[in-house]
Amino acid sequence: EFELLTAIAFWYFRENKADYAVMEVGMGGRFDATNVVMPVVSVITNVAMDHMQYLGNTLQEIAREKAGIIKKGIPVVTAAQHVALKELKKDAHNKKARIYFYGRDFEIDTRNKWEQGQVVVVKRKGMPKELEKSMLFVPFIGAHQAVNAAVAAMALTILMKEDGRINENDLREGLARARWQGRFEIHHAGGKTVVLDGAHNEAGAEALQEALQEQYPDKRRIFVFSSLQDKTTETIIQMLVRKGDKVYACAAPTPRTRTPEEICEMIDRQKIRAEHKIAGSVADALEKAVKEADENDIVLVCGSLYILGDAIRWLRKQELAE
Repeated sequence: EFELLTAIAFWYFRENKADYAVMEVGMGGRFDATNVVMPVVSVITNVAMDHMQYLGNTLQEIAREKAGIIKKGIPVVTAAQHVALKELKKDAHNKKARIYFYGRDFEIDTRNKWEQGQVVVVKRKGMPKELEKSMLFVPFIGAHQAVNAAVAAMALTILMKEDGRINENDLREGLARARWQGRFEIHHAGGKTVVLDGAHNEAGAEALQEALQEQYPDKRRIFVFSSLQDKTTETIIQMLVRKGDKVYACAAPTPRTRTPEEICEMIDRQKIRAEHKIAGSVADALEKAVKEADENDIVLVCGSLYILGDAIRWLRKQELAE
């Protein structure tokens, strides 16, 4: 399926004469269907433990797979750190590809959060004076999204040096208009705050936890939660669910889902002392969670990207009814 969709995407971009296309790999990089392209710049945002049965059991092994998108003589931008960065630098050196990495070539100078995003000043070193600093509105929440924006800004800056059609205004406007469903996406239903986040692995859970602490530090969390069998579900629960929170466990619409019963057993094993209940569907879980929530709570839909479609459909119905 992924290979077919990738081929359709290539055809679509050609038919529409796209100047540039951002091709995101499906998994890893080295053997990914998207890796037939010769990029103008390669981007590796970070390296985390995910898809271990395919990519390897250490960050070094996963980094080597991700480094497969680095091409000879083509610049690469990354925010990877520590052992993963070491692997990427080694690969870039072997391929004579200039590597721009976070903390040396570019960084966040200041960051100020807003309810629906943040204002970030990105600093880039070794650039013409007009490109040294950019003040950007990033319509996403969390420190990790500020870093992602800095990576995007650095990649676009490399293109600006080569293509006079791209300028600083494109960078500012493009980021300000960006929309990313399922990444700390805030909705309201029945006057209650509902947050959708696709956190489905440990790195995603860590980023979500940091964003929640920043945005809603004192709110009780009522979860609509699902997870797949190949995910480290118990660790994700441990990272996100606290004493006094409540979890409505539901199945994701895929044969790979964990059962709600499994999820509840994991919560019990963690001894978190969070109430949990089995829901018949995502819509059922959301209905119960929103009805129960008060002004001191947030409803949080997370654990699997697979449940976000059902959640968005339910929320749209509520918004239309209101």
